[in-house]
Amino acid sequence: MTDSERDAPTWEEKDARYFMEKLTGATVTQADFNGHPPGMPDWKVEYRDGALGWIEVIRATEQDSEHLLIRLAKDGEWDHAPGNWSWSIVVDDARQLSLLRPISQAALRLIEAQGDVNFQSTDWFLTSTDNAIEKFRSNPPRQITVRPDARHDDGYSYINWAAYPGPSTIETSGEHVSDLLDLEIATPNLQRHIAKLERQAGDERHLYIRAEQSDLGNSLWMAGVFDREMVPTRTPTVPATISHLWLVDLFSLRFFIWERTTGWHYIDSHEEKEVVLPGLVPLDLPHAATR
Repeated sequence: MTDSERDAPTWEEKDARYFMEKLTGATVTQADFNGHPPGMPDWKVEYRDGALGWIEVIRATEQDSEHLLIRLAKDGEWDHAPGNWSWSIVVDDARQLSLLRPISQAALRLIEAQGDVNFQSTDWFLTSTDNAIEKFRSNPPRQITVRPDARHDDGYSYINWAAYPGPSTIETSGEHVSDLLDLEIATPNLQRHIAKLERQAGDERHLYIRAEQSDLGNSLWMAGVFDREMVPTRTPTVPATISHLWLVDLFSLRFFIWERTTGWHYIDSHEEKEVVLPGLVPLDLPHAATR
């Protein structure tokens, strides 16, 4: 890997820069790259009034889910399907992927032969003694979708393996999100990133957390339906030196932004502007040129 490839920002880091520039009009430049001192935050923020800020971007993922993402990146997310139907299968962890992938060809071939896309509730599926079907039944994926007419770009029927957030239970409480966030902040990973911000002199220090496959990520995903109820209710347990905390879901669709002066806010990423919910005051970005 070349230095330029190693220094290239990740897409979540690019999102952080994009939305900071859109919301504030500041100039955001990369700070953490080869040749700079080690331990620098990801982005330097320079406002038009001379104020200085920093952004550190964190991907918050539970360890089991991290292993799953690594496995999917290594082995690929696509397999040829055994028949004419295509499939999307969402799994919970690397262990489940290791169990289901080897037997998927045999199991899906038998399922398609039955001709029923709603196979999971059929007597045949529930009572079959076939080894592959039994393994599939005893280790049910989080979600399985049959796509009889779908085709890959190359024209073949496929199995798409995925690991998207999709909570098995719906929790719509902002108090719950606050609890999960405080647990995440207390992890060694988050503390290490916070320390990078604390070492920098400046007017603002932004902690940008993108929550992936985790309880926190799942709860943020539900915020698309329950945006008002899901706004965190408490000040996050970050040091006094942290001025802002961004809480973002896996696909950068839901933004909750906390600022020390006014509390929590909700940002609509499609409109690229704040949605002022009842009971919340608007964002106060004193150095922004666009407000």
